[in-house]
Amino acid sequence: MGAFDSEHNSVLWWMLGPVVIVLLGGALDGMAHLGLSVADSRIKLLSEASAEEANLDDLKARLSNYNSFFDKQKQREECAQELDAQLRKAEKLSQNLLSVRAKKSALLAENEALGNAFVAYRKTALQQVWCEGAGQSYASLKTTDGKEYRAVVIKRITCEGMEVAHESGRATILYQKLSPAIQSHFRWVEAEQFK
Repeated sequence: MGAFDSEHNSVLWWMLGPVVIVLLGGALDGMAHLGLSVADSRIKLLSEASAEEANLDDLKARLSNYNSFFDKQKQREECAQELDAQLRKAEKLSQNLLSVRAKKSALLAENEALGNAFVAYRKTALQQVWCEGAGQSYASLKTTDGKEYRAVVIKRITCEGMEVAHESGRATILYQKLSPAIQSHFRWVEAEQFK
């Protein structure tokens, strides 16, 4: 059995040798394919990772654009709110202006009515002064152009002057020819305003 074993071992090795070589070759080929497959997978994974990085960069850019858009939208909304506040303020000012204009119109109308009432009062007062002046007498009345009237009695006073009777007859003397003191006394300067 010993010789057989040794012969058998050599035949066995001789037969097993190619099988082992084939198996080793197959294993090496499998490992080579596995290595290539791993290398291909690695290249593919690196390519996919690069593509994902590009996608991630694109998403970041889009997110930045969206944030910028939302910031602008927020600014627009804030501007719109500020504009609305300004418009409400302008509307309130416009209403106040209308109210002030209405009050101004009322005051102007009241002022005009008071002015008209004052003019009527002043005319009445002047008429009263002129009526009271009728019948007054002066021993002598001298005009600014040098004429002198003696024993003068005022008959009537008008807005143009006075009608008088004097020792030589009657005369109408324009107020501009009377002395400033007499003009002031009978208020002819005021009367000019009411013609």
